[in-house]
Parts: sequence; structure tokens; C-alpha cells
Amino acid sequence: SIWRFEDAENPGRDSGAGGLDFEERIGNADSPAPMLVADGVSGKALRIARSSAVGNAMLCGTGLPSGDTPFTMSAWIRPDANCNGNAYIILRMTLEGVPDNWTTKSWNGWLLRFSNSGASLALRFKNWGSATASDEYTVCGSLPAGEYNDGQWHHVVATRDASKMARVYWDGVKVGEQQLSYGTVAATSKLLLGSYEKGNGYSGDYDEIQYLDTVWTDEQVAAEYAARVPAEVQPKDSLPTPVAHWTFDEIEDVGDVKLFRDSGPNGWDLRNMSNGNSYVECVTGDGINGGAAYVRTPAAQRRRGSDGNVRRQADELHVLRALQERQLHRFGAVPLHLPWKCARCGTVPALFL
Repeated sequence: SIWRFEDAENPGRDSGAGGLDFEERIGNADSPAPMLVADGVSGKALRIARSSAVGNAMLCGTGLPSGDTPFTMSAWIRPDANCNGNAYIILRMTLEGVPDNWTTKSWNGWLLRFSNSGASLALRFKNWGSATASDEYTVCGSLPAGEYNDGQWHHVVATRDASKMARVYWDGVKVGEQQLSYGTVAATSKLLLGSYEKGNGYSGDYDEIQYLDTVWTDEQVAAEYAARVPAEVQPKDSLPTPVAHWTFDEIEDVGDVKLFRDSGPNGWDLRNMSNGNSYVECVTGDGINGGAAYVRTPAAQRRRGSDGNVRRQADELHVLRALQERQLHRFGAVPLHLPWKCARCGTVPALFL
């Protein structure tokens, strides 16, 4: 499942294969209802703010992978300046009702939260169905001082594999891992954003939330952060060093060859391939940062498009050193092969748009 928060008619729509939409749960009419705001990581974002001890929430129905199935939980968050330093960011538990007045409330799930007044990020599994009530199993990692509510977008990831090894990440970097003895998630559990109870409710923005039944590696988490981090946010120095970077700001003519220059340290320029199928039609001026490549692909190859062609834009490709086989990472799901190859090593990149 993936929630992008772009649809004004259905803000909590799941645009992934899961089809599990979030619904509003109003705990206090004095707090603003969940709403979309314009300045998300990518397009719009979901805002859940508080003006009272009890806030509001978005609750997603059952159907996400459960039991001991491995999972990755990824989200971009921008907590308010007054967000509680022990706030529950995202929860997975069995719930019915509204915040702080739940008619049904049962764990056998997990919560991702700030702790120690914003100094830590914790993934906590709770088993209230065991012989020893309220058993808790936690992985915790330290955060840079003052970052949790600094007004910037931050990327949080929590994973748990089949062996119950749990990990938490902050802005592309692993900050904690722990081998747990418990990590089971009840099939009746739901996903909650926003306020759960008085005092510990999250206040701020969410964007680009993903729930997967696979476990991202450290390199995949770092690449996801690098691919989406807003231009105004400086990436962490501890991220893998890009070994190649194509900005697509201009096409350079070198004799009979057209090149996109690599601004990375190795000079892996992309040159035009001699085929009559896909090709870069032009460079436009409306990229993420400067220009972008405008790619034209015949409908016979893509099997869609009424005008005989499909056009998509490509911008700001990176190759991260830690990724295997120089794999290019770009968020999304549709593979589109650029009609260019590396002038030095001959590799043809697969761009994911």
C-alpha cells in the first residue's frame, strides 16, 4: 500500500495494490480536521494538527500483512514545533471508535514513536495477549539534537524481518537495530495516523507513506531518502556517496554524438543510442532543479497512448555507491528505459518513473 495524499475528494486514498483507504476519526471538534496542504514532499501532504489535549486521526482498515510477515513502514513527516517529544507517529493496533474514546482498543501490534523528549526514535511491539500482560519489545535509536520538530521534512522507516530483527531509520540512516523475541502483528490491527490518546498524539504533516511486505536494505532506505528529499533540505553527509549524477539540464553535441554529462566524480556521460524506438525529444525547463529530459516512447512499445506516443520526463538521476550493480533508483513503479547508455562503460540505465 502507498498513500500519497493527493486526492482532495478522498485524502486517504490508497494508490497501491492494497486498496486500503484511511478514514477520518474526529476525537475533538476543537482540533482541525485532517486536511491536505500544498507543500508536501511530492505534491500535496496530509496535515493532522491539534488544538486541544485530544486530537483527530486517520484510521486505515484491516488487510495489511500481519502475523510474522516481514514488513517495511516508510513515511515522510514534518512535525509541528509544538509536537510532543514522545508522540506516537504511526500505530498498528486493533481499534474502533475515535481518539481517546476508543470502543475497542487492543494491541498485539506496534507503534513508531518519538521518545526521550524527541531525542530518540523507537519501534515498539506490544503483546497484551501473552501470559505476562503488556510485554514490550523495543528497538530505539538516537536522533540529532533538535531535529525532530525543526520544521523540516524527515524520512522515517521501520522494518522487521522474518527473524524478528527490527531496525529504525531517520533521514536515510539506520539509527537503531535490535533482535527481538516477539514481533507478531494481529490480523485485526489497523494503521493509525495522528492522535491516539491524550498527551501523546502526533501533530504535523505526513506524506508518501508506504507499507510493504518486504524488508528494505540499508541501501534501499538511503536511496529512497535521496530520491525524494526536498531541495531545501540538505541530505545527510553519512548517505552513500553518489558515483554518478545526471541533471538533464542540457544536451551537449560532441561531433555526431549527443551527451548528457555526468556531474559525478567518474565522468559516466550518457550518450544517445542508435535506435528508432525511444528517444529524448528535448530538454524542458520545468524540471525538479533546472532542466529535465522529455522522453518519447512509441505506443507499440508501451501499449498505451491515443496519439501513438507516451511522453514522460526524467530528472536528477543518481547512482549510489552502495547500490548493487550500479542500480539507478527513482521512486515509483513503471520501468522506462532511456535511449541512452554510458559512454564509458556501456551500461543502459533503467529509469523508474
